[in-house]
Amino acid sequence: MRASLQATLHVLNRPEPLRQSSLLMVLASGVGDAESLISGLEALGQESTGIWQNRVNQLLYLLNSGQRMSEALGTTSGLLPNDTLVAIRVAEENGTLQQVLGEEAHRLSTLDTERGPVSPSLSSTILWGLVVTLVVTCILIYVLVNVVPAYVRIFDDFGVELPAATQLLISVTAPVEDFWAIILFPNITLIVTPILGIVYGLYRHITTGHVLFSERLIRFWSPLILRTLGASVAADGSVDRTLESIAKQIPKGRAASTVAEVRQKVIAGSDFLEELKNAGLIRPTELAFLRSGRNSNHLDWALLHLANSLTERRLIFADRLAAVIQPAIVICIGLVMAFLSVALFTPLVRLVNNMA
Repeated sequence: MRASLQATLHVLNRPEPLRQSSLLMVLASGVGDAESLISGLEALGQESTGIWQNRVNQLLYLLNSGQRMSEALGTTSGLLPNDTLVAIRVAEENGTLQQVLGEEAHRLSTLDTERGPVSPSLSSTILWGLVVTLVVTCILIYVLVNVVPAYVRIFDDFGVELPAATQLLISVTAPVEDFWAIILFPNITLIVTPILGIVYGLYRHITTGHVLFSERLIRFWSPLILRTLGASVAADGSVDRTLESIAKQIPKGRAASTVAEVRQKVIAGSDFLEELKNAGLIRPTELAFLRSGRNSNHLDWALLHLANSLTERRLIFADRLAAVIQPAIVICIGLVMAFLSVALFTPLVRLVNNMA
């Protein structure tokens, strides 16, 4: 689902990882050389069309007017993912802009290769389950409203004794037959609404990196925070300024407020690693790992390694959850179909045997 949506966005000249990666490579090649940067963006704008061309041209105009790269990228809405904007802002302050631009370009270009080519994402699995549930619900209501009453009339005419499963199905059919519209449309709404929400969430995730409800999930931002702090520590940058940039860039909500609180405590003299643990951004075992890295003068490596580890563990958890959800949906649908088969065909077999 994600791959097909990304391909559609590419054809429609919308922001998506491959286009964003190309833009970052152009920006990286032009760091320190304004003429090369402007000519690269002009060429990129000329070979693009539609919305993407407009945004590249807007970025070019802002850079020509004297804005810093991070400011121009932030002003041009929807151009790059939020975590990439945070990394660029911090890198610009620490003097590692060209390196970070190249790293972010590589990360975006390999975003989909972190997952196996045939491994379904969790969102795609949930979307598939909702679509299947919608189809099965419509089929069930059709069977209960049109098929079961006809079966009942046939069996009554021939005097066939109905088994318990068929009687249970008939007891469910009576209210559904009378109020099928009241039952059908709310159920369809309850299923279609999350389907549209997931599709919209996938679109925002591909174009801006935003994940639904992520602003309320503190732990969700841990990899970004650790990766950005690692780049800052490696460049001997200011931790509190890095945290300030993160708090400004991530979506407003519980996560942004938590990062801002951590920054205030760091300014007051607290250890930023301890405050990250107190805020729930890292766990005690992860804190011990980072302290070990600091004691050996490799804190930057420890922060980056932990960020990559958290991202990998998140992908593994999502894959395992998707692997559980998919067969569970198939089993549930199979049980419903098995019940319908027993309830509908058992009396039919009895009728055939009586007539033989």
